[in-house]
This record gives sequence, C-alpha cells and structure tokens, in this order.
Amino acid sequence: MNAALIVALALASAPVPGGSTSLQQLVERIPEVVDDGGGIGTDAQELASRIQAHGAAAIPYLLPLFREESEPIRDFAGYILRDLEGLTEEHLNALIQARLHGDGWIPPAIARIGTPRAIAFLVEDLKDEPQTQSQLTHALVIAGRKAAALLAEPFGAAAPVHELYASAVCEVFHEMGSNSGPAVAPLLRVATGGESLLENQAHAIQVLGCIGPSAAAAVPALQALRKNAALRKTVDGALMRMGPAAATPVFVEHLRTKPTVYLLRDLAELRERGKGAGSAVVALLKNEDPQLRFAAARTLGYIQFTAATDALITMLGDVRDWRMAFAAAESLGRLRATRALAPLKAVATKHWAPPVRDAARKATKVINGKETYPAGNPNFAFEYFAGDRMRFDQQASLEPALVAAPDELPEASFGPLTYESEVRSVGVDGERRTPIKQAPQFGLRVSNGHLVGASRGEWGGELMHIPTDAAAKKILDANATGIHKVGEHIVAVTGLSHIVTNDGMLYRIVPRDGAYVAEPWRVLPGAPRRSGLLSDGRLFVSCLGADVVITPEGDMRLATPENISGTQEQAPPAPPRRK
Repeated sequence: MNAALIVALALASAPVPGGSTSLQQLVERIPEVVDDGGGIGTDAQELASRIQAHGAAAIPYLLPLFREESEPIRDFAGYILRDLEGLTEEHLNALIQARLHGDGWIPPAIARIGTPRAIAFLVEDLKDEPQTQSQLTHALVIAGRKAAALLAEPFGAAAPVHELYASAVCEVFHEMGSNSGPAVAPLLRVATGGESLLENQAHAIQVLGCIGPSAAAAVPALQALRKNAALRKTVDGALMRMGPAAATPVFVEHLRTKPTVYLLRDLAELRERGKGAGSAVVALLKNEDPQLRFAAARTLGYIQFTAATDALITMLGDVRDWRMAFAAAESLGRLRATRALAPLKAVATKHWAPPVRDAARKATKVINGKETYPAGNPNFAFEYFAGDRMRFDQQASLEPALVAAPDELPEASFGPLTYESEVRSVGVDGERRTPIKQAPQFGLRVSNGHLVGASRGEWGGELMHIPTDAAAKKILDANATGIHKVGEHIVAVTGLSHIVTNDGMLYRIVPRDGAYVAEPWRVLPGAPRRSGLLSDGRLFVSCLGADVVITPEGDMRLATPENISGTQEQAPPAPPRRK
C-alpha cells in the first residue's frame, strides 16, 4: 500500500454521522471501488457520498491521496472533494497542484474556496485550455459574481481572444444568469470601443447576448452598433437574447426578410415573451418552403399568439403536408383554443396520419383541462422539432405487385442517358463538389425527351430533363428515387434518411415553356424506399415509417392489406427500382 494511503488511513478514524462505519473503514474501501478506466460506478458514488457525510473532517484524509501512484485513486479523491463543503484557502495549494497534474474533477472544489487567488486560477485555467461543458466551466458558474469581471478582462486585451474561450465564457454567463452582471460594463466598453480588435468586439457582443436580459443596460448601445455592417449580424443575435423589448423588432425584421427554421426556433424558445413577433410568423404560414410553414405553425403555439387561432384551424385541413395538421393541432392545444374543439375532434377521428390523430386528441384534452404538455426540455431543440411525436409505427413494409407503366424506362435503357452531375461532401475546407458521370436509377419517356434521376444518399441527388435535341437540364436538386405517371400527372418521388433526417416529398413535374418545373405536391411520412403504380392507377410509396397510397387527385392514405387487396395478383411486376 502506498505511503500516502497509509497516512490517510491512519488519520481516518472518525465515525460516520449516524452510522457505525468509521471514516478509516470507508477510506480503506477506495481501492476496491475505483475504476481503472476512470469511470465512477454506483458503488463508487455511494462510497463518495458516505465520505462526504463527514464534511470538512474528511479533508485531511483525502488530500494525501493526491500523492498516490494510482491515477484512479487520485481522481476519485478529486471526485469526493468536488462537492465537499468546508474547503478553505489553506487547502488551495494542494488542490491547485492536483489540477495541474490533470485532475479533472477538482475545479468545483477550488471554486468553493472562493478566494481571489482561487478564482484567478480558474480563469487562467480556462484561458490556457478553453473548453465547454466541463467541470471547469461548472466551477466558474459556482464562483458566480466573483469570476464575472475576470472572465471579461481578456476581451479588452490587445491580443485576439480565442473563439473557444469566447464560447466557454458564453456558456458560463448563460448559466450564471444575473450573477454575470459585473461583466456587462467591461464587455460593453470592448463592444463600443473604437480601438478594440474587431474580432474581440464581436466576441464581446456575443457574450453580452449570452448574459441575456441581465445585460439589458447594453441594449441602447448595441442597437446603435447595428449601423456597423461588420458587426450587425452578431449584434442582432445578441439582441434576440436580451428580452422581448430588444428582441422583438429584430425578430420581426429577420422573419420578414431572411426567415429560417432556426430563427423561428429561437423565437419559440422565448415563449410568451415572443408574442410581439406573432404577425410576422403568421405570414410565414403561406411561405413556399414547407419547412418554414411547419416551423411557423409550431412557433405560434409556443409564443401564445392567440390571434392565429383561425389560421391554425384552417391548417388542420392542409392536404399537401400532414405535418402542418400536426403542428396546428399542437399549437391550438397550447393556445387553449376552445373554438377549435369541433375541428380537432374531426381530425382526431378522420385524418389518415396516426401522429396527427394523436396530436388532435392530446390538444383536445389539454384544452379541456384534462392534460398538459410536458415541461420544457433543457435542450429546447429536441422539444421543438418534435421528431419523437411525429414517428409512424408501421412494423413491416407491404409488398404489393406494381405496374410497369408504358413510359417508364427499363434499367437496360439507362446507360445512353448518363448525365453530368456532382458528388457533394464535406472536408476540412468546407463543402466539396466533385464532378461525376451519373447513370440514371429511374426514368420516364416524355414527349420531348426523358426525365431521369438518381439519389446518392447524403452525397446528393437530382431529377434531370434530357431533351432529344438539347443539353440536359436539372429540374430538381433533391434525392430523387422514382418518377411515375399518376393519372394525367407526372410525379417524382424524393427523400432522404440520414442520421436524424427522415424526409420524403412528392413533386408534380409540370411542362412549362418547353421545359419542366417541379412543384411540391404531397409530403410523405418518411424517406421513400420503393414506389410504383398499383393496377388501379394509385401510386404506392413504401416509406421509412409507413407505406402510403395516393390517388391521382392527391388523396393520401396509409396503405393496408385491405386497401391494396385485389392489386397484388392482377398486375405484372414492375422493373426493380434501385434504392
């Protein structure tokens, strides 16, 4: 046994409060519970809690363990001290030495000492090795107001601040809340100082935004800085986080000029404080981008914009995009819109998509006071994008026989229709585009040539028009997986499943001025895996999540053995389709 541990055991003889096991016996158990891999298991956590129950009396017996040869024992000592009360300046040197030797658990213990030297050491530690979501940033949050001004000092220096340091300070101040107040004045001096480095000005503005409403005193100066084109984007991002009075005009301007899904998410996170931007959000319900429409419908409920109730009730009947009905139902529930009860009841019983029916039933219960929506997720993005509540739970894909329409091209004819394309990828220098020769994966004969396309998964895809007497032209920049003649309409099947993405869309391909254009038609329940015509002329699409059938008029239903019965043995099999 190492001498340091022997010393600790010799000292550790005090009884555990309320128990019969002595501190010495607890310390003796440390080698038994530590994990050579560095983890803290259940037994180790329990032992740490029992030792911590001794309070400051345990400190003299833990500090010698920092001289142990065993790294897991040294780390475990830091883990126990991290949450131990009673540490003082006399213990600081030992804790600093432990940190300098790589103990990752010890910074909160140093923060609890709270003396100027302890706080200064932690700030220097962050400057030397900027990091986020660590014991060090947690320690600085514990230090609170004592650390705020020191953390702000580097932004006013002549040297540029490291981007990682700025991000770490942002995280710390966001969690500190009002305790970050002492940093506002020095950060504002950097933000408005004509002699400050431009990048440090931008970082200081960013950090003021992370402080949020507690930095409200900086709002007038930041609004004046919007005139600086080089800083305006950063200033707007900061103002959006400083409370409704500062944020609303900026949100409204951006929503009307350059709306994005992430902008709507940030507005939704303000909840009722974002209500002032509601009219600008309502306008996006008519935007051509389906993702923006969906996000707008979601956001209206979060910001409690009751004036949107009628527009949301109308959205319940959106036949193009089932997600709009889902979002509208949930937002009407959040708005407690009693006049939506009748249309919600109809949706809950008649809509083809199970997630929409579920959302309508939930909204009805919330409006009637029988249920509530869950409390906010600490990571608002997970709550906002609602992926878990929009999943279809079909267990197995159907396999109906599909008809080979007369104008659909057999695979043997694809070779001569090879076209120029490009593979998209991401490298250390950003997005890369590599030219390739792409053989079609599907095709359809049209009066003035062929419509062909391909999907390369996360590396891109497209739908092309190859005229008989002209160069190929891209119609659609999307992962295209099939094209079919559905009634009088040409319909392209597109979509992608990759990591968290699972999207699918049907486009109508419309002739216009001797060429073709793609118009969004119906949103699928997921990325397409297989598509083709049933013998009765309906389009069948097997998606990741659910199979659907669509009539030539656009009526979409879940595919079931019953509603595709009679199509499975009458039709000759279609040519195989590549995924």
